[in-house]
Amino acid sequence: MNLFRKLPLLNIQRKPGRSLLIALLIAILAAALFVTSYLTLSMSKGMDQLSGRLGADLIVIPSEAEEEYKGALVAGEPSTFYMGHEVLEIVREHPSVEQASPQLYLASLDEGCCSFQVQLMAIDYENDFSIKPWLSQAQAIELKSGQAIGGSDSATKIGDKVKFYAEEFDIVASLDRSGFGIDNTIIFNYEDGLRLIEKAKEIGGAASETPKDSISAVMVNVNTSDSYSLVKIMRDLNMSLKEENARVIRSNQLIDKTSEQITSNVRLMRWIIIAIWLVGLGVLLIIFPLLIKSRSKELALLRILGANKVQLLHQILKEISLLSIIGSFVGTLSAFATMYLFQNAIIESMHMPFLAPTTSGFLVLALIIFLITSLVGPLVSLIPLARFNQKEIAIAAVEND
Repeated sequence: MNLFRKLPLLNIQRKPGRSLLIALLIAILAAALFVTSYLTLSMSKGMDQLSGRLGADLIVIPSEAEEEYKGALVAGEPSTFYMGHEVLEIVREHPSVEQASPQLYLASLDEGCCSFQVQLMAIDYENDFSIKPWLSQAQAIELKSGQAIGGSDSATKIGDKVKFYAEEFDIVASLDRSGFGIDNTIIFNYEDGLRLIEKAKEIGGAASETPKDSISAVMVNVNTSDSYSLVKIMRDLNMSLKEENARVIRSNQLIDKTSEQITSNVRLMRWIIIAIWLVGLGVLLIIFPLLIKSRSKELALLRILGANKVQLLHQILKEISLLSIIGSFVGTLSAFATMYLFQNAIIESMHMPFLAPTTSGFLVLALIIFLITSLVGPLVSLIPLARFNQKEIAIAAVEND
């Protein structure tokens, strides 16, 4: 009986090449499933977060700056683009506009005048409704002159001092992680932003012809009614802003394009994981019958020594289960470590809303993947085991000869 307990482990040690191949296949399946699950969940969660907390019905931007704005909004790419302050006044004059809040974008420089290169944003803090919702809980601030808010991935924390265009600022608050560009942004009040523009002009960080009262975008909330639909409001504003070289876009317009890209990426990853699993399962379906067949004589001898069929099949299942657990553990752990250690690099390379799981979320995902893939070997082996069970062991041994 003691020999029976040790038999699965002894068989693994006796055939290291075969055992390594089975464990490696399970590890590949586990790693592939973890990586694709991590990526698809993070992109979907980032998209949901962006859709739910963007805050504006409409956005007004310079006519030629949609791609730059999208790069700044979605990926946090440092961008600089402007339009006249008159745009804000025109927008506020429309009877259906309930809220209109300006934003000013400026890219810092990777030079001595700036602590580091990052997207800078100035907001009308008193009237803002699109950035405040991202403030971490219990952070009631006024955002005075000389103060700044740090994005979750901006390499800053509350209490830090940062310098941009030779102006020093105190980080007094931080933003919740959003999974898109605002995570890599430093935010000031509007007056400080205008001052930074003037400083930037002196050292080439902004075009010299940039107006002193510039804005980059206007976040707009409207009150739609039977007489003023969102489409009609957009048409009215676009007509009014034609001479100002500005245009109105729906916030969902940017989200929809990004959502289509995410959906396409998710679909591609699903096909990739399906292909990997089909190949892996196919190989296992070939290996397991050969494994069982190669052990026919051994099993026949154990049968002669008094073991019944159930005991013999149980030994094979234990061996395959042990290899599956080892492979699943190695594959899941490897994928977990890679994704966790390099998640910042992955986020920067995605250029789309991407909200990675928390540490606890990582652990839960790893546990689920480990449990699923640990069952792959035993479940797949049931097919050849069922066929083998229909034969008498001694006959199978003779057939193997």
